Amino acid sequence: MCLIFFIIISSSVSFAQSSDLLYLKNGSIIKGTIVELLPEKTVKIRTADGSVHAYMMSEVEKIVKDEKQVSGKEYPSPQGQKPLGQVLDGNGICMFAGVSVPVGDFGSTSASSGGAANLGFCVGIEGSMELTPGFAWLTSVDLSINSMDLDGLLGGTGLQGDAGSWVLVWAMTGLKFYGNTSSNGQVFGAAQIGLLFGNSPEVTLSSLGVSAVQKSSSATTFAFSMSGGFCIDGVILGLRYMVSEPEYDLMASSGLVSATTVYKQPTAVLQLTLGLLF
Repeated sequence: MCLIFFIIISSSVSFAQSSDLLYLKNGSIIKGTIVELLPEKTVKIRTADGSVHAYMMSEVEKIVKDEKQVSGKEYPSPQGQKPLGQVLDGNGICMFAGVSVPVGDFGSTSASSGGAANLGFCVGIEGSMELTPGFAWLTSVDLSINSMDLDGLLGGTGLQGDAGSWVLVWAMTGLKFYGNTSSNGQVFGAAQIGLLFGNSPEVTLSSLGVSAVQKSSSATTFAFSMSGGFCIDGVILGLRYMVSEPEYDLMASSGLVSATTVYKQPTAVLQLTLGLLF
């Protein structure tokens, strides 16, 4: 009898000292002792009341053996997912594409400061390197192309013409902050500074048999951007606001007559993008 009592007491003490944690995908956390673990199949855990509960591994987010160990042994789910908070970090490369919406003066048809830019498209690539959990260094290169609404710009003038597109390359770098919402989900935001390499459209105008051409011009200036979005299973939906004010040297000619002028074009775009994380 004493021996049986001793075994029971010893088992109780041993169980009390065990503290395995079973994290389920539904958000529940089960504390007890892992009594059986079949990778890719099931796991059984004995709780404080002596009950043994069995779960399919497909229900399990992660298992931590002995919570006293800061870097406890963890078991990924059979789908190969990493434990919560470790699937998505600050490292990765994203390729994206989307729409480029002109904002403010850039999309205006005002003759004084309007860029008359239409809705366009954008493509780009960005890479990030984790500095510390929750923060990463972000570098990106982005190309946006917006055609020019020349009809809207010339409305009521009696002039006719044709125009090319605004071609904008944004080379940016800065800081990204992020937080994981699940084992495969993450929200993020970023602030970047860099350069805008802009190219103005070539414009041809004609009236009463006389034509004039305004040549395309390039400019480089400082730029700023803010962005945010979320990532699920490596698919990223992002929103970017990018702004700059390049100064173009414009040259127009008609026959033997030519003229040049310096023109500052406020340039801002709002991009809605869809990308893949690698």
